[in-house]
This record gives sequence, structure tokens and C-alpha cells, in this order.
Amino acid sequence: MSARVVRTASSLLLAACVALILLSSPRQAQGQSSVFAEAINEANVRTGPGLEYTPITKITAGTRYPVVGRSALYPWVLIQVTDAQQGWVFRDLVRIIGIENNIPYTEVTFDLSPTQPPAVEATSTTGDTAGASSEEAPTATATQQYDVMIEAQGELNVRYGPGTEYPRIGVLQAGDRYPVTRRHTQFPWVEIAYPNVAGGFGWVYIEAVKIIGNLNSVPATSMIDFGYPVLTPTQPMVVTSSAPWTATAPAAPPKPLIGVSNNIYDLMLSQQFDPGTSRQGAVFILDLQTGESISLNPNVAYSGMSLIKIPVMISFFRKLKTTLTLEEAQKVAEMIVCSENLASNYVLRLLGDGSEYRGAEYVTEMMRQLGIKNTFLVGPFFVGKVEGQPTATVEPVGTLKTEANQQITDPDPFNQATPADLGWMLSALYYCALNGSGPLTSTFPGDITMTECRQMVRMMRSNHVSALIGGGLPADVPLARKYGWVDEVHGDAALVSTPGGDYVLVVMLRNKTWLDYDQSFPLIAEISRLVYNHYNPSTALAQTHSESVPACSLDTIDSGLFADILSGDVPAIK
Repeated sequence: MSARVVRTASSLLLAACVALILLSSPRQAQGQSSVFAEAINEANVRTGPGLEYTPITKITAGTRYPVVGRSALYPWVLIQVTDAQQGWVFRDLVRIIGIENNIPYTEVTFDLSPTQPPAVEATSTTGDTAGASSEEAPTATATQQYDVMIEAQGELNVRYGPGTEYPRIGVLQAGDRYPVTRRHTQFPWVEIAYPNVAGGFGWVYIEAVKIIGNLNSVPATSMIDFGYPVLTPTQPMVVTSSAPWTATAPAAPPKPLIGVSNNIYDLMLSQQFDPGTSRQGAVFILDLQTGESISLNPNVAYSGMSLIKIPVMISFFRKLKTTLTLEEAQKVAEMIVCSENLASNYVLRLLGDGSEYRGAEYVTEMMRQLGIKNTFLVGPFFVGKVEGQPTATVEPVGTLKTEANQQITDPDPFNQATPADLGWMLSALYYCALNGSGPLTSTFPGDITMTECRQMVRMMRSNHVSALIGGGLPADVPLARKYGWVDEVHGDAALVSTPGGDYVLVVMLRNKTWLDYDQSFPLIAEISRLVYNHYNPSTALAQTHSESVPACSLDTIDSGLFADILSGDVPAIK
């Protein structure tokens, strides 16, 4: 199978017909679009769907434009730039918000005489001709010198061939520089020396890069048949996972979870949460009956947000040597149910014998003893300056190096987590609460008891908000969870008990600078619904439901919580 992109006279005739039939007036769809486009970094807007058309203006990241059409022939979309102006942008340079299939097709243009770019004379010595699929690609050597470079102007896909129909083989970030090895005579793409893949070469869109040097000095090609690559296998995005306290991984993939996990991965891609980019997500699923587990987009560190308060709570009960007081129970509840940072720092001071920093160190050391390596906390939670209080002297503190990727999501240097780590901690809490078994009681004998684990689960079940993971479950399903969010990262981690089986689900989503709640909350709810329906096909939930997250305080917390917690007579987890 091969990918071909050839603009022919018949294609242009079809374009004209489509334009007349589907979008006789370019103003027709104005104000009616529910789909928007935002530049990943910046993108030219042109009078037609191709580089040969005249630039109208330029759009940059941070502003969304209604999408009113898309080309049936080429990877371009038509946007409403102003009330009086529309234009075309290349699909790879924008992020689509909404359902792309709802966009009508059109090939309308706004300049019947587009300015043609100067023809570039081919200087290749390989004698390339149109369609010369037998042409050999250049061979990179360690001593080869290149006079022309590209510099990425923003996040940019590297592809196997000169077009969006070719597989993506990598991602460049703003400022990355690579040598140019060839230019294409028909399409606005250049080939770069890209050692990250087998073969050592990839293609990038020319409008997304800055050319350093004389591009005319680079060999040219009109080759259009690149086939599909035989690449060095990249890390799979849906993989089996093994507990950090287990020496060996499962021998075979857990087939019962593979299907639903692949569906979740496809769903995330459809919402443009794409591994390896600045907008991505990760999911962890664990079957608490069989021990089977799946990680989607594994080994990527995210800002830990308030989800890190799960190990803070476990650390508190581990250190607790006396009878729990009402004040302590209230502070832990404010931390877990209301996500209150002042209460969380109160707990850290208890753990650190008066020091929030030593308390954070205690939490991280507890996780290390369990074998959890990629999640840590090295300082208190941010609360801002408290009125009437002197500004505290901040203790010198540094980040920690882990085995996870700590660059791609730009995680909080002082509070990081992976969904798998949090999921395994929840599983340890589940087994401890179920019958006193598991790594919490075996690693910390006498320090953590079954009753304390049940108290923790009871605490986490006091959050009854029907949003995020809760939005994909029936109202009567017991849910022990901790959610959290900051500007660019949203997440939820839960123990879910259903008639068809109990499981752990952790979801973390990230978008550079800002993640919209109207994108993340429904997506997390839909992921939750897919997992619930996998376990409960006979009572499958037809659609998600959601409510806003209300203000939380001690007055709004379940009135029976503290009576249960302080009595120690906490119901069993099942």
C-alpha cells in the first residue's frame, strides 16, 4: 500500500463542482459553526487550500476561530477570521476543537488568480521524475555536513513522507534545529536528517519552520510514492503494567482489558490528546479481581495536583500512633473531600514534626519503600500569602529525577505523579481495606491496619460529585476518589465498585498553558463510562451525566463521616 498526493486537472474540476454544490457562498456558514480551530503556534491563512494561494493574514495560539469548511481533497480547513473574512489554514498547524466530521466540505477560493511562488529548479543528481518511486533516499553519515537547517517555530509533526497522510514518526518543539537533506518540487515539505528513527530521515511542513541557509542549494525530488515505513518500534501506547512491588511483568497481555483500552486511546486521539505532544493524556486501569492492568501512554510525568494527597493521607495514617482526634479527622477530610491546601499543609506539618518540607519528604519516602518511583512531593501546597501573617522563609528545595519522562508535559518540579503510580497506590489501599492484605500491611506491619484503610476509603467515598469519573457511572455506584486540577492539567483517580467487578481508574489530561474544563470533564466522564460498560454490559450506561463541582467545606461534608471515622466501626469495602 502506498500514499499518493497528486493534484490533477480532474481533481481541480471536482474541486470546482464541490465548491459550487456545497458552499455557494463562503458566508453561508458564518456564526453557525460548533467547531473551532486554534493555531498550535502560528499559521498562515490563505485564499485557497494550498501553499500556492496568496496569504491573507496569520493566526497565532491563544485565539479560536470558527471552522466553516474543509477540503475533501487536501488537508486544509476554512476558518472565519473576521465577520467579513474567511481563509484557509493547513490542518497540521491548528488544533481542532469539536467534531471534525460535522464540518461541511468545500473547495471555495477567494482569489481566482492566486500568486504562484517562484519555481524552484531541481538540482538533484539522482535524475528524479514525477512518480519516480524507485528513487533512493539519501544516506546519512557521521561526517556528513549540511549547509541548510530548519528551525521549528512551534510544536511540529515529523512525518515519513511529504504530506499529512504519512505516518507521524516524531515531534519537534519550538527552537529544535535539524539539517535539510532534500526539498520537494510539488509539495511544501522538506526532508530533514532525523536520527530518532530507522533510516534517519523525516519530512516537515515548510511553513511551520524557519529555513536557515539557501534552500535552492539543497537537492530536490518530485518523488510521490514513499510507501509506508518500517520503523524502529516505538513504545506502545497501550501496554500491560505490573505492580511496583512485583518483580516480573505479566507474561501476556490481559485480553479482557485490551479492547476497551484501545477504544479509550482512539477516543483520546479523536479529542486531540496525542502522545508526544504538548496536549496529551494518560490512563491507568486495574482489574481488582484478576490483577490485570493497562497503562495508556505510560511513563510520562504530570503535575501531581491534588491527586498527590492520596499518598499524603496514607502517610498520615501510617504515622498515626494515637487515637484519631476530631480535629485531625476534619483536616484530613478537608484535604481529601474539599482539596483544601491549608488543611493539607497542616497534615504535612504533622508528618514532618512541625516542618511541611520534612512532611513532604516523609510522603515521598513512604512511596519509595513501596517501590513507587515516579511520584513525589518535595514541598507544601501553595496557599498564597495569608492576611495578617508574615511571609514565611521558603526552605531551599529542589526537584527529583525519576525514570518517567519529565520534559514533555513540563510538570510541576515539586509535585509530580504518573497515573500508574497513583493507581497502584489505590489498589494497595483497596486490598488493605478488603481483608488487611497487600503491600501496605506487609511493608509497614503494625503501622497501617485494615481499619485505618477502611477509614481512608470511607473518607474518599464522601465525595459524591457527579463529574469527571463520577459522570460516567450510575448514581448508586460506590466511588472512592480524589480529583484535582491546575491550569493545564486535570485528573481524577478512583476505586470503583460495580456489580460486574471492582476496578481502579486514573485519568490525567494536559494541554499546554490552559486546559478547558468543557473538554476535559466530558472526556474523563466518557472514559469512565466505557470502563463501567466493559464490566457491566447488561446494565450499560447509555450516556454520561455531569454536574458542576460545588463549593466544599466542613459544613457540606457527609454528616455521618466523622462518626464513622472516630468510632473505628467503618463498614467493609464490599
